[in-house]
Amino acid sequence: MKQIYTKTGDEGTTSLRGGVRVPKDDPRIEANGQLDMLNSMLGVLSEELRVKSEEFATAVESSAGTGAVANSSLFTLNSSLPTLHSSLIKDIQQELMTVMSHVATPDGAVNPRPLHCDELTARMEQAIDAMTGQKPTGFVVPTGFAHVVRAQCRTAERRLWTVHRQHPLDASILRMMNRLSDYLFIVPLASPIGGRLEGAVRLEGALHPLMLAGTGSDVGKSVLATALCRIFLQDGYHPAPFKAQNMALNSYATPDGLEIGRAQAVQAEAAGLPCHTDMNPLLLKPQSDHTSQVVLHGKPIGNRDAYDFWREGAEGALDFRQEVCTAYDRLAAKYNPIVMEGAGSISEINLRHHDLVNMPMARHASADVILVADIDRGGVFAAVYGSIALQDPEDRRRIKGIIINKFRGDLRLFDEGRRMLEDICQVPVLGVVPYMKDIHIEGEDSVALERVKSEKLRVKSEELRVKSEEFATAVDSTAVANSTPYTLHSTLLSVAVVYLPHISNYTDFDALQLDPRIHLYYTDKADELLQADIIILPGTKSTLSDLQWLRERGLAEAILRAHREGKTVLGICGGYQMMGIEVLDPDHVEGPLERLPGLGLLPVSTTMSGEKMTRQVSCPYGQGYEIHQGETRPYGDAPERPFTTLDDGRKDGYVASPRCMGTYIHGILDNQTFRDVLLAPFADRLTQQADAFDYQQYKQQQYDRLADHVRQHLDMDKLYQILTTDD
Repeated sequence: MKQIYTKTGDEGTTSLRGGVRVPKDDPRIEANGQLDMLNSMLGVLSEELRVKSEEFATAVESSAGTGAVANSSLFTLNSSLPTLHSSLIKDIQQELMTVMSHVATPDGAVNPRPLHCDELTARMEQAIDAMTGQKPTGFVVPTGFAHVVRAQCRTAERRLWTVHRQHPLDASILRMMNRLSDYLFIVPLASPIGGRLEGAVRLEGALHPLMLAGTGSDVGKSVLATALCRIFLQDGYHPAPFKAQNMALNSYATPDGLEIGRAQAVQAEAAGLPCHTDMNPLLLKPQSDHTSQVVLHGKPIGNRDAYDFWREGAEGALDFRQEVCTAYDRLAAKYNPIVMEGAGSISEINLRHHDLVNMPMARHASADVILVADIDRGGVFAAVYGSIALQDPEDRRRIKGIIINKFRGDLRLFDEGRRMLEDICQVPVLGVVPYMKDIHIEGEDSVALERVKSEKLRVKSEELRVKSEEFATAVDSTAVANSTPYTLHSTLLSVAVVYLPHISNYTDFDALQLDPRIHLYYTDKADELLQADIIILPGTKSTLSDLQWLRERGLAEAILRAHREGKTVLGICGGYQMMGIEVLDPDHVEGPLERLPGLGLLPVSTTMSGEKMTRQVSCPYGQGYEIHQGETRPYGDAPERPFTTLDDGRKDGYVASPRCMGTYIHGILDNQTFRDVLLAPFADRLTQQADAFDYQQYKQQQYDRLADHVRQHLDMDKLYQILTTDD
């Protein structure tokens, strides 16, 4: 063991990062001393939360059905603290260590450790909002250890402001410290399991697990699961999403560098949680019509033929069932309720014995099942009745409610239909949810993308028409008449995303779609690519196959022609690989092709490898994440011209010019700093400037709007009754 004492501080000095010596009463050292004290006290508070939660659980168990819990001292507002805060406090403790590292960084030096203060600030605000159904009136007499910790937090915050005036700190640190004291003020006022100030109105015990099953694919299960995660969080619970098996190319990197389906990452965000592989233990990423890459617990374990995956007695099939059930059990031990999502239709009776994600998973979890049907596609009566009728008696009894989703028009027109459904199915209809036109929730897979693709084109065309009329009105009509004709695109930049056969992570472009300066569309047609100002080659699960497809469809030549004409070309992940001189696959990671020439827009070469890179990253542009196989290096003696330098010092991507660049960073377009860089070559064309836009904050607002929309049209009292009534 390394010697603990060094004697270097015996003379009254100590070191900042990098070895710079300063007096021990330097404001930075004093601030870190206060932060150290705060962190230690938070550790004690976290342990108190755990113990109190266990005491409460014991009391609930011992007095079940007697009503004694409501009258016990454990149920008073100040006597016990909810379990949900313990994990948040532990995350705050970790972040305070990073904050101390930044405080101890000398002026002008770079600290490679990324800050997540704003993320934690948002989580604290969500927790505060969930606990403050009404605000306390007058002064609150401080009681309990949490108030002692709060007082220490204020002391540390004051010391940080002293440092900030002499050695400027990241503003997110100061925001987090201010919110932390607010959070520590409200925590003691919470009920034992996280209710509002009035006490636990609904929260009298754990809720049953809930599964949203569907009459088919793309009926809206994912979005409704997202809504319920947010609603349960707002109501003071500590929910978590779960989908045993997901098939999608839209994935996300967890904080610990593993991979899950994008939908569960979105649902976790709505629930105020960092995403984890237990929320989606099995992910299938299609590589062709017959094969998929199998990702288990966030790591690829190989490719599997669909027939081999599903056939009776297939090697590993029982193991998959065990793996997903064990993941669920771990999750259910930490959170309540678990909001489960099924996959596709629950009435695929030919796959019933091999199903890992629908009714067999509901049986394992003892979940109440709510059947979701899409009325917009027609045939809703047959879909709902047939889905229920085809279940075994045990599974049929497990279906406790029906949600009719995506209704268009006057809801009163379906009143009789609702009664008829309840009559023939003997299952209550919990709500008829109207089609959501102006609420933006990131999508799950290419099925949703097909719908989004046409919807966005329709909506954007209307926006273009309106903007064109506004522009024509604002400009002198004589000047317009004598100038170059104004097209619909005269006030907006056109951005075309190449719609690849195996397009992945298309949510990369959601923030771009919201930028008022841009008309974005997806296309697989050469003539439409040539009309764009900016062409984006997106990520793909099959780089070589899609590169070959680009040439066969004439899109490769269209992209090269557009580049020669001065258009901007940006590649992300697989799209970046395609822009290089060549793509090599000597180990046949993707398939039989060993080499294909790239588009030649960037002087780089990519070699595919079996090891997948999955991690969240930070850079000067902002935050993002990597999910890719293959390593890209400058070709031959080409110089390094990186797209950016990551906070850990690694170089990413390549920039040939401001109009030609590539990067491995998914989510890079979520950052306005980079969007402004991308549009900079067209500054003379832009007639308006984008206001400062925080995409992360925008997403939180959308989750709240979604929750409000679903609350309005769902019988939540009936749902809570279902989730608390034992059969």
